[in-house]
Amino acid sequence: PFGYSPTMADILKDYGFEGMLIQRVHYAIKKTLAERKHLEFMWRQTYDETGQQDIFTHVMPFYSYDVPHTCGPDPSVCCQFDFARLDRGYGGCPWHKEPKRITKSNVAERAKLLLDQYQKKASLYRG
Repeated sequence: PFGYSPTMADILKDYGFEGMLIQRVHYAIKKTLAERKHLEFMWRQTYDETGQQDIFTHVMPFYSYDVPHTCGPDPSVCCQFDFARLDRGYGGCPWHKEPKRITKSNVAERAKLLLDQYQKKASLYRG
C-alpha cells in the first residue's frame, strides 16, 4: 500500500500479513534508525498491550525505490546494475556510470562490486 498511518500494522495483520516494507520515511528518521540498527522492528500500536497485532516492519534505508538507491549506499555503483538503463533506456544514469552487461569475463569483478554494496547495506541492520 502507498502510505501508512498509525493503524497500518493493525489492518495488515488482520488481513494475514506477517511483515511489511516501508520506504517513505523522513531522511533524518532513517539516519537515526540506521545508526541504531533499528531499520527492522516489530510495529506495535499504542492500544495493543499484548503485541497480538505486532507486525515485522522493514524500512528501506536509502532515498528511493529505484535501483540506484536500493542495492547499497553508493548510487553511482548501484546504477551500473540498473539494466533497464542499458543502451540509455530510462535516460541513462544520472551519475554518468552506465550499466555494464554481465559477461563470463567480467562476472567475478561485477559480483564483487555488487557484494560490497550489499555488505554495506547489511551493516545498517542488526544482522
